Amino acid sequence: MKGSHANGFTLIEVLVVITIVGVMAGVATFAFGNLDGRWLQSEAGRLRQVLNHAVDTALMDQTNLKWTYQAEHKRYRFEILDREGEWQPAPGAAFEAHQFERAVEVDLEQPGQPFDRDDAALYFSASGEYSPFRLALKQGDNTWVLSGDGINTVVPGEAARQ
Repeated sequence: MKGSHANGFTLIEVLVVITIVGVMAGVATFAFGNLDGRWLQSEAGRLRQVLNHAVDTALMDQTNLKWTYQAEHKRYRFEILDREGEWQPAPGAAFEAHQFERAVEVDLEQPGQPFDRDDAALYFSASGEYSPFRLALKQGDNTWVLSGDGINTVVPGEAARQ
């Protein structure tokens, strides 16, 4: 039978296509893997910057600020102590209430103070000092830690996997 050709793909062609699809799947998994970990890292970075801004603002404006975490709303906010001694929402875009888009567990440790998940607070004084703390943001297997000694800038701790 001269001139008859079987329709279909050769084994080599099929193997090449399978290899290409496998490589593309590996790249996609690597690129999009652990999105929760990256999101949590981003949130921890944002919080660190805002806490350091609070230290600077309290000192420069000679005012007292308070950071509070409200677990029931999954958000944190800043308040400023007014002249009458009442806490009011702090002005400025950086100090607006920030709600987490995803469920996050927040653990705040302060020397000599028991942790109350419903009333977690940090205080920033006009002298530039603040409450020493260790703050852990947890989501699933990912944990990011921020800490402050009460005088120097707030620093990130080691990212930890449980």
